[in-house]
Amino acid sequence: MSLVNKAREKTEEIIDLLRSNRSNVDKKVKPRTYRQDGRKSFLYRDLLVIDTLCQQQKYMYDNNVKSVNVWIVSIHQPHIRPIVRGKAGAHTEFRPKISISVVDGWSFLDNIRFDAYNEGIELIFQIAQYKTRFGYCPESVHADKIYRNNVNRKYCIKYGI
Repeated sequence: MSLVNKAREKTEEIIDLLRSNRSNVDKKVKPRTYRQDGRKSFLYRDLLVIDTLCQQQKYMYDNNVKSVNVWIVSIHQPHIRPIVRGKAGAHTEFRPKISISVVDGWSFLDNIRFDAYNEGIELIFQIAQYKTRFGYCPESVHADKIYRNNVNRKYCIKYGI
């Protein structure tokens, strides 16, 4: 949204520059751009995010809790969620988790999420995506330990993976 707003402002500057180069008669007639409406709608989105943030803070204070389900950590990017990783360099990350399938050197994006979740629950979905793309199940699946749970193992055994 911030990039779109900057583009809108830059376009308005270009319109003003072009208008200033016109003859004196044409300078009096200003083209309709609805600048104020564009600025209001951009700011209105921020106000909604700020309102939600304030409600979250009040809820945590009133209920004496330290977190909420969909915690806003950025006004400009309210969809970003902190993901606690416990790594030495960075205890918390602010980026999406992605699930990809690599087939013959080609990467397929199966899922992208900004919230913290257990990726192990996606294996069956990813195998189904593979089957939809290629018409058959994969011969094998190579994944992190988090994917090695009983449900996924039984599914793979059932389909000969």
